[in-house]
Amino acid sequence: MQVALLCTLGFEVLRWVGAVGWGGLLPLYGLAAQSLKSKNHLSLYACAAAFSCAVDLLTLANSPADALLWLVLLSKGAGLGILLRFRAEMV
Repeated sequence: MQVALLCTLGFEVLRWVGAVGWGGLLPLYGLAAQSLKSKNHLSLYACAAAFSCAVDLLTLANSPADALLWLVLLSKGAGLGILLRFRAEMV
């Protein structure tokens, strides 16, 4: 999960070069929630990441040629999938 979160953070930083945004805070919060091993923080991160993926999908519907956004979405989805699959082992 840490690898997926770090990849997401890296892709968000690359996107930030083109347009300033707050996308990098979500993977940082995910890393903090994982290191704290708090069920509440991990649940909150999962909800925020799912909402963020939905917003990214809507953004891609508007401009599907944004390759970097595709990478961000895939890495967010991978991190969220890993969290949901192994949530019992992470707490």
